[in-house]
Amino acid sequence: MSEPDLIRVVDRRVVMGVEATIVCWAPSVDGAQEATRLAFGRMAELEQAISDYRPRSESMLAARIVGRAIP
Repeated sequence: MSEPDLIRVVDRRVVMGVEATIVCWAPSVDGAQEATRLAFGRMAELEQAISDYRPRSESMLAARIVGRAIP
């Protein structure tokens, strides 16, 4: 069996204040774009949870409840 031809797709987005690059090799452009979309979506979820720059992030809300910064 021969390996399928793979297409290289590069996606760049700003995540947590820095440019992140994902290079994906996949049998189709659609598949690669879906993979990078899911990966960047997960990064956005993490940023919303742990960012100390977003006043409404989960960690900042927890710090307000506690009443002080949490190192």
